[in-house]
Amino acid sequence: MTPAEIEDRFAKYDERIAALEDAHEAQKWTITALIGSHPNLKLLLGMIRRAIQGMRDRSASAAHDPSCERILQQLLEAESTVLQAMVARERVLGRKKAEQAQEPEPERER
Repeated sequence: MTPAEIEDRFAKYDERIAALEDAHEAQKWTITALIGSHPNLKLLLGMIRRAIQGMRDRSASAAHDPSCERILQQLLEAESTVLQAMVARERVLGRKKAEQAQEPEPERER
């Protein structure tokens, strides 16, 4: 291979890596949006935790697949995002309750 061909190949690799990084970032935003809009975060958290356990079991098997570690890492990130969303929802709910408690009750007409 000539130096020009090597440079061309490296340029293509750089483009592919950049495309993968962009796709990963888009996937993270999509997952965050889906988690944030999910109506039952406890149910979602349970599903993710079951998937994590399944991936750990699969990773521990004799036929170890290197992709299991990458998938497990993504599931752990999703679990963390769900936990953060749960905390954020509780905070918002707490503020709403506090605001409602501070509002004077409307007088009833007889």
